Amino acid sequence: KMGDTVRFQNNGAAPHSVEWDTPGAPANSPIISAGNFWDVVMGGMGTFNYHCGVHGLSMAGSITVVM
Repeated sequence: KMGDTVRFQNNGAAPHSVEWDTPGAPANSPIISAGNFWDVVMGGMGTFNYHCGVHGLSMAGSITVVM
């Protein structure tokens, strides 16, 4: 829901990052090292596509935020 926090947690050994592909998305993440996480508050409604800034479009997903 709008205003909720989403946690991206890196449970692997390689670093990752979140780069948004949708206008109006939150700011991109820093590098998320192994064992660490990054929290982001989803402030707007819509579907927000993202990919890993380290590994490219082969690691991608989307988050749908509702009222």
